[in-house]
Amino acid sequence: MLTPAEAWEWPFIAATIAPAVEADGTPSLDEVLNQIERGTMQAWHIGDGAAGYAVTQTAYVQGDDGKDTETVALWPVYVGGKVFRSPRATMKRIAAELEAKAREIHCDEMRVTGDRALQWASVLTGFERCGNGLRKVLHYDKE
Repeated sequence: MLTPAEAWEWPFIAATIAPAVEADGTPSLDEVLNQIERGTMQAWHIGDGAAGYAVTQTAYVQGDDGKDTETVALWPVYVGGKVFRSPRATMKRIAAELEAKAREIHCDEMRVTGDRALQWASVLTGFERCGNGLRKVLHYDKE
C-alpha cells in the first residue's frame, strides 16, 4: 500500500533512495527534498511486502517544440527499499499503485523515461513507446 510520506521521514527517505539518486547523477538529495517540499515531487511510503519509498514527479509534458503542453504526467523517479516477497510481483503492485495515484491526482498520463523505462518495462502493463521511454494514457472520472 502506498501512503504519502511525512516530513519527519526525510532521513529515512534520503537513506533509502540515495543509491538511486547517486546512480542518476543529478539532482542531489537536497534538491529532491526541495522538490518534495515544493510539491513538484511526491514521496510515498511503500508497505505490504516491501519497506521503502517511491518518489514521483508530476509535471506538464513537453511537446516536440520543447514547450509545455496541457498534458500532466506522473513519472516514477526513484524507488528504493527492501522487498520481502516476490520482487517482480511487488514491483507490479507498486507500479499499479503509482498508476492509481496518478489517476487520483488527475494526471493525464504516466510516463517512465531513460534507463528507468528499461527497468520498469517488465512490470508495466498497457504502456506504449514514446520518445526515450514509455507512456500510458490514463482515464479518470473528470467530475
